[in-house]
Amino acid sequence: MPTENPPWVERVLKDNWDAMEAIVGPRLMPKSVAEPTRGLTDEERLILLKADRGGPLAPARAMLESLPQRQRLVELGAGHYGVVFDTGRKEVVLKITSDPTEAQFILAGLSLGKWPAGIVRYIDMLRLPMTYRRRPVYAIWREKAISTGDILPRGRGVKEPYHRQARAEFGALLYSFMVFAAELRKRSKRSQTFYKEVAEAEDMDVWEEAAATFQHLLDLFKRRFQDRGFADTPKMPYRGKMRTAVALTGCQIAAEYMQNTYGATEVGGALAFYLDHGIVLADVHTFNVGQVRRGSDTITVITDPGHAVFLTPRFDPLFRRADVQQMRRSTQILAEHGKKKRRKKRNPSMRRLLGI
Repeated sequence: MPTENPPWVERVLKDNWDAMEAIVGPRLMPKSVAEPTRGLTDEERLILLKADRGGPLAPARAMLESLPQRQRLVELGAGHYGVVFDTGRKEVVLKITSDPTEAQFILAGLSLGKWPAGIVRYIDMLRLPMTYRRRPVYAIWREKAISTGDILPRGRGVKEPYHRQARAEFGALLYSFMVFAAELRKRSKRSQTFYKEVAEAEDMDVWEEAAATFQHLLDLFKRRFQDRGFADTPKMPYRGKMRTAVALTGCQIAAEYMQNTYGATEVGGALAFYLDHGIVLADVHTFNVGQVRRGSDTITVITDPGHAVFLTPRFDPLFRRADVQQMRRSTQILAEHGKKKRRKKRNPSMRRLLGI
């Protein structure tokens, strides 16, 4: 049974369905499934029970077809900022999100002209002319993950207890990277001269301090994963530019370590690739990692880049230019389809799909 979609997401889809469909076509719109609008009676349950025990199937089939039904969109998962839906193309999903940092990351990633193997591929994005909790709302189409939250599935040639050990090391590396990246995210929000601070930090030699902090974090998170215990993450004993330099170098060390760790190679490569281009993915934890199928291969990838931190101003003009273009693009298409707010009329097919 599909899950209940958040009301704000259903409102976004109702108000922008035609505009989105005009851009990507019907096959990339959310799939729907039929579900009964009421529960089964005792008599109907008895008909199904008889069919299940070898009785005639025709009465059960006729009974199921006669039940009142409605269409509901298929939700694959939900997070703090939005919801992911299945689409008519089995390899593509649609994400409705109010996370502007993910949208900025996609724009920056597209401008680089290459997606590393360790991250999902993005296909298209549209900023919708509405907001949720004062945040802009985006429709994002990307590659579909076959599993999320399972950083190292069984069946990859490693037996227990080595599998548990490999999972613990992968998870510990992800969270160690995330601690360093979170420090950079904090500085980017608090410092008005963050870009200058990063440029100065890159010239500082703090490898020993960063390596010692990384090793301490790695050991702590390994114990946490193996023992399933919880402990407070220690704070780095540095201040100012030194703290920024240690955090930046720590991200580089953690990403390099991941590239040379079983099961984490592709994810580490993606984190290192974006670091080299001045982007830190600051919220890549175990629930933002999963697997995708590409040809005959199953690859572990980052399924949600989380909060992207930009270490250089090179992308700022791109964000400003793209923001204006996206708004013009969506407004023009909405006008063509007569979906301005002053109009009360709804698309009948949309009403059927959303069960209203």
